[in-house]
Amino acid sequence: MFGSKQVTEDGLRKMVKRGKWDKLRKQYLFADKETQIMLARACSESKADGSVNLLTSLLDTEDEEIMAAAVRSLGEVGDDHVVARIRQLAGRTTPDQKELKSAISEALAKITSR
Repeated sequence: MFGSKQVTEDGLRKMVKRGKWDKLRKQYLFADKETQIMLARACSESKADGSVNLLTSLLDTEDEEIMAAAVRSLGEVGDDHVVARIRQLAGRTTPDQKELKSAISEALAKITSR
């Protein structure tokens, strides 16, 4: 597409570190699947509220890979406040969503062990 530029995970990490939450939300939160997964991974490097808010927003998608990436990142940066949200997601997962169930278990174990 004319005038558009491809974002990299490194570029997203830099924006996360600089706290560019509005730009990240507007430009990348509802982007294609790969960009959303990169955004989730990039947010794992910041415990700021903006990062946690983006990650919890990514949980509202229907794509298991995006949700799993967001849950894994929440396991890295989340605190007790996100445990209820992750448990709510666990209650909605189906037995065939193995990757998501695994990510939920790992994230809950990391958060509760802190």
